[in-house]
Amino acid sequence: MNALNYKDYFLQPADGSHRRYEALRCVVVEEQPMKEVAQRFEVSYGTLRNWVSEFCQLQDAGQSPPFSVHLCADDLPLWNLVMKIQKSKLLMFERCRWKQDGG
Repeated sequence: MNALNYKDYFLQPADGSHRRYEALRCVVVEEQPMKEVAQRFEVSYGTLRNWVSEFCQLQDAGQSPPFSVHLCADDLPLWNLVMKIQKSKLLMFERCRWKQDGG
């Protein structure tokens, strides 16, 4: 197993919404400086500031950020599909457990 490939998924996300999520997580949870986070995720400092501002405004208003998905009972077919995908991901991760030595 190549752990670097798995780390890159989080450290260098290709999808725009995933990149936005990871950058916000670095700023909000890990309290990393915005200038460093912007550089790491290859976005401008102003863009990251806007993302943080928008995130805070939505949270303060009790709304979900744009990358969050909320499903209700009316979306039962979609909910079933999401659950099926999640179960398959869990099975995949059980097959590729991290070794105790970190490799």
